[in-house]
Amino acid sequence: SFDTIVDLTARVVGAPMVALEVFDERTDTYRVRAARGLPDDDGWQARTTPLSALCIRIRDGEPVVSCNNLAAEPALSLDSDLGRLEARSFLGAPVRGPDDGPAGALVAIDRTPRIWSSEEKRLIEALAALATQRIVLRAALETVRILARKAAG
Repeated sequence: SFDTIVDLTARVVGAPMVALEVFDERTDTYRVRAARGLPDDDGWQARTTPLSALCIRIRDGEPVVSCNNLAAEPALSLDSDLGRLEARSFLGAPVRGPDDGPAGALVAIDRTPRIWSSEEKRLIEALAALATQRIVLRAALETVRILARKAAG
């Protein structure tokens, strides 16, 4: 499940907060949302917009996006969601959709500045690829179901 990917990400990179968001812009809805360590009271599950500009930056960015110290990144340090989470560093990788286009992000967030290792970067990229594979398989299964219904009816 996507929760398992989030849990594995938290464990392998040692981050207290991890979020996986995949947003379907065609229908303006979330297709996937999973998290670990986010405050229960921030209404994250009920939100209708991405966690922050951070997830959009990761979704649309390089294979791996990281920041070792948000205090040194004025544009990111103004992000209200990161401020509310008391985030000081992050590491993220984009998640692709069934059409191989950008669809979301897997992001690890820490409350302390830290230097993300090349191994942590490699691992979050691999885990984001795993989330992408799940999304593609889910879409393929839905296509098979639709075709089976059409053939039966």
